[in-house]
Amino acid sequence: HFSFSLLAVVTCKGEITCEEGTPPFTKCNQTDIFNRGSFDKKDDPFIFGVASAAYQIEGGRGRGLNVWDGFTHRYPEKGGPDLLNGDIACDSYRLWQKDVDVMAELGVNAYRFSLAWSRIIPRGK
Repeated sequence: HFSFSLLAVVTCKGEITCEEGTPPFTKCNQTDIFNRGSFDKKDDPFIFGVASAAYQIEGGRGRGLNVWDGFTHRYPEKGGPDLLNGDIACDSYRLWQKDVDVMAELGVNAYRFSLAWSRIIPRGK
């Protein structure tokens, strides 16, 4: 049994149109599709997977503060070019069913996710 990682850089050429949505979301219509069918199906051992990280997708609602929250609130100028923190994110914690639907559409057969400890144990005890 071999374990391996695949790093792929995909460049799509196609017309992408975006419009402003409800902040922080932007709606984009991309015509190119990249999914499990993009790979040779003879390679059965190949696992086409996606991953998400708690801080980037959960948002702050319903969880306690964590170390990164404290840092981005205390030093907002260090939060990147957009000066944002993790208070508002993709809200995947509540919208998980839509994520599952998108993964099914892509033909994903592996998903790695994380939940913030500050959500599981909000008061740290």
